[in-house]
Amino acid sequence: MKNDNTLSEEGIDTDKGIVGSIFESMLSDTLSEIKNLDNVKIQKIVENIGKYDKKEFLQRLAALRIPFENRDKAVLLDATTTATLNWLSENNWNFNGLSMSYGKFKKVIQQINQLDSKMAIDPLDNPYIDNIQFYGNHKVMPGINFASSYNLQMMIQSIFLSNRTKLSDEKNRYISILLNDNLMVSTDVCKKCQIPNELPSFTREIFIPNKTKLESYMKLVLLVKKLPGIHEISIMKEDVDLEKQKPFSQNQHLFLTKPYLDTGEGVLILDITSVANALSSKIATIISEVYVFEEMWNDIRKSFKRLKHEKIAENNFAIKLLDERKYKEAIFNIANDKLLIAFGIFGGIEENIDYTEKITSRVELIVEKLNKHNIMNNQLFIIIIVHTLGGSVYISLKLSNIYRNIPMAYFNAMELRAISQVETDDIFLPRFMKAKMQLSEPGLLGAFGEGDFIPAIMFSENDLSFYVADDIDYREMNIHIGIEDTSDYYLKAQKKYRECLFYSTFDRNWYTSTKEEFSNRYLVNYTSGQRFQCFIETRNGKIIEVITEKFESSGEIDILFNSFDLVSYWLEQYFSINELSENHVIYLRIEEILEKYYLVDEVNTEEPAINISKTENIIIWNITSPIYQKIGMAKTSSYERKLISELIDTLETSDLDTLDRIFYPEYKKKMTGLLIDDNGKLRVPTHGFQLLKISEYETNQLLDELGEYLKGQGYVYGAIPKKDNLQFCNKIVGFLYSILEREANVFNKNQLLKLLIAQIETLLPVQLRGESSYNNDIALSVQEKDRFFEQLNEDNRNSIATKFLLEYVVASPITGEQNVGKWEIERLLAICSLIIEWAHRSDYFKYNFVDTTMNFLQSNRIGIKKKDFKNVNSAMLASRNLQLANSNLPISENRRYVERVNQLFKSKLDSAFVEAFGYSYEEFNLVIGGLIDTHNNLEKIVWIEEEEELVRKIFNDLDKKIR
Repeated sequence: MKNDNTLSEEGIDTDKGIVGSIFESMLSDTLSEIKNLDNVKIQKIVENIGKYDKKEFLQRLAALRIPFENRDKAVLLDATTTATLNWLSENNWNFNGLSMSYGKFKKVIQQINQLDSKMAIDPLDNPYIDNIQFYGNHKVMPGINFASSYNLQMMIQSIFLSNRTKLSDEKNRYISILLNDNLMVSTDVCKKCQIPNELPSFTREIFIPNKTKLESYMKLVLLVKKLPGIHEISIMKEDVDLEKQKPFSQNQHLFLTKPYLDTGEGVLILDITSVANALSSKIATIISEVYVFEEMWNDIRKSFKRLKHEKIAENNFAIKLLDERKYKEAIFNIANDKLLIAFGIFGGIEENIDYTEKITSRVELIVEKLNKHNIMNNQLFIIIIVHTLGGSVYISLKLSNIYRNIPMAYFNAMELRAISQVETDDIFLPRFMKAKMQLSEPGLLGAFGEGDFIPAIMFSENDLSFYVADDIDYREMNIHIGIEDTSDYYLKAQKKYRECLFYSTFDRNWYTSTKEEFSNRYLVNYTSGQRFQCFIETRNGKIIEVITEKFESSGEIDILFNSFDLVSYWLEQYFSINELSENHVIYLRIEEILEKYYLVDEVNTEEPAINISKTENIIIWNITSPIYQKIGMAKTSSYERKLISELIDTLETSDLDTLDRIFYPEYKKKMTGLLIDDNGKLRVPTHGFQLLKISEYETNQLLDELGEYLKGQGYVYGAIPKKDNLQFCNKIVGFLYSILEREANVFNKNQLLKLLIAQIETLLPVQLRGESSYNNDIALSVQEKDRFFEQLNEDNRNSIATKFLLEYVVASPITGEQNVGKWEIERLLAICSLIIEWAHRSDYFKYNFVDTTMNFLQSNRIGIKKKDFKNVNSAMLASRNLQLANSNLPISENRRYVERVNQLFKSKLDSAFVEAFGYSYEEFNLVIGGLIDTHNNLEKIVWIEEEEELVRKIFNDLDKKIR
């Protein structure tokens, strides 16, 4: 059941996509003829195995749907199953026959693999396995049934979670039994499924597992116990219609809505991939679709919110947006100065609706209204979300100068949710839409009119660019067709954003929690006035619920979160190794007034007591100020271990070997750097400021512009002469600097300065914290070592670019009045970063650090041989790693730092420093190291001192060290 939703832009009918229309018009007759021929061939194959046991054959067919390799092979498996059902119907449902050998079965499948209809097999556009929450956590295999798992989840939420749907007790019980029985069966099968570490390449032939594996799958698809909910969606003999149900009539297969067959010797799950579709189809006959559409629209708004797009009140622009049963409108922000207009259009199971006239007139009206309020088209983006329960919706935006130049995109609700779970760039969607619009033929991007999901995946996985290869200029291509297995992207979304449902024994409510990527700690979302809460899944499947008292003030939040994070982290670590006999609740509450939890002039040196009590299965930690202070200020994890050991001892006898293991090394500490007096506590003066980043999108855009500039300067594709390397780099720096001058000059200088200062003030504590706790962070989560290092370098790169831009703004006569936009400033940061990068390369060539040949590629990018920069990059990486590894040592004492750099650069660095600045690198390092040592000796993050005393202390200390 493929998606029949279609979208067209500028009056062109792309019901199948532009290319798709041509493609399908040419092949339509051929495909129909192939299907008719293959209907006869496959029926003949089934007739030839008439003497064999049909229950066993169907059971093997059903088992073939389970392997990951067959996730998209439904076309052939469905046809074979229907042909077998048709044979049974003609032969009085006689299953009896000889047992077929494994070898014979393989030969039959190989015959089926030769059928020409396999050309209709496409990469899967659903998750391989999806999660369903219904009073517990369940799993389904959606197969090729479009959005069936998503539709089912929305129905469940509309009935049982949001209370949108009002049903009688009888109908509620019926749906509950239906869901419970089927989801239990589906989950049992899915739990046995395995996703390979290396995903197999796309093929159009059925994969046959080895005999042992196939037999294990066969056991999963045969149900011995008959369940009421299974019977409700099982095939009845009278359901078979030989005229209607042809093997290759994809939408007519009985098991799409009735996936079970009672053979008399057990119930076969004919198609495990249709369970979700069957459930949603059945429930749709009982409830009103309108409530499901409301739930979907609510989910769409959540997706936009995850992407940092907040809903804007439309009355600010004198617009009355529509909120109809199947048609919705909303406006969301993009950064701080642009808007996203969103349309939600929904359809039922058998509807066929054309929204062309309506959406065209509405887009025109909304854009005109916004224009009157000085929101111009270059500040607007349009996203249309079309989602149906099985019918089709047609949209063809007519030609109109009113919105012609506004970037647009088209998704369904499930696709938008996946994007919101994967992408971390706050402006991902607008950047994607703008990049798509810049292509030669944006309408040809993707796979035959299926919307913008595949192009968005291409854009995401290529560093926010449509760059194809070094020898192709992607912007001049007339066609961009991506055949992508979108199930891989859905898998990525599930790994990054895994939600589970847990029942709280504390307050007897159900909570949706999000799993941390590298642990079995599931965190519950909280809002102001609530509490911190999580569920920990132990090694043997028991649950520990950690929950705090409710909080109101920021002081309470600090204390409760630090304590909650500490307790839940260490308990997860411990019980990922050890088992627990029963479920427990651990409750945290503040024992004293808040002032006592922060340091005063005198520190209490007495050994603090840990106040833990137990009531039935609830363990209470009364957080007292002495233990909180000791934990926060300790250099090691000794007090954290003592607390966790006592908590575990209230559950069971703690295992010393496990405690030794998880608390090694002793500097591995969860609660760090929080209890310092007012002079020493580094507070972010720009609370709530959202850091701007150097976007890969902006960098790619600038590299494209740079390529156009170099072509205009007369450069031809090929190698740049080595003698011209320095001049070439300087030309690039000059070009980038000219863009910086032109684009920075349009902004209000005061606004720009305030923003950049806020950026630096926000970045500084982030960098200090990241570097000072680098080793501890790795000890706490070694799986994230690469991410920690990457984040440190990204923050450092961002900081350098911000300071460069700030210095430029301060020194430049900027006269513009334009308000500062986040998107534009991130572009300026990318410009500055590239200027710094190419200026560095210029220095490498000037001082002969690097000997290499650069190339101007046909893609209009510059090719650089990374191996020729190995010595320079190795030196930088080695010194950076050494700095982080010894971040707690004074740099001037770490002589290996200078030795490593000097060794790799063979004294070239000193010569370059002398030539450029008049002093050597070693002298520079000595002075900077002395400053850092002076700062470190104070053992404070912030140093407050009178100016004269500050100067005297710094220079006296430096003078001693230099001498």
